[in-house]
Amino acid sequence: MLFARGRGIEGGGAAGQVAVEDVTPTVLAWLGLPVGEDMDGRVAGFLAAPDLAQIPTHDTMPVERLRDLGYLDTGAGAELE
Repeated sequence: MLFARGRGIEGGGAAGQVAVEDVTPTVLAWLGLPVGEDMDGRVAGFLAAPDLAQIPTHDTMPVERLRDLGYLDTGAGAELE
């Protein structure tokens, strides 16, 4: 279930089909930030985002840095590169 209210969102409308993968691109667009072309989701149709900015990816942090921050398992079988 998705509820949204604010700038650029038409009141009283139905969200239609929105998947969990659509949440991040929709929030990015709503905040005026670029959406990654490699994202699985799409900007939800209820959002009036006429000037949708896109970038190739937001995934620019090296794997080693993510591992150092504790986001990746460092145990056996944790190879991601």
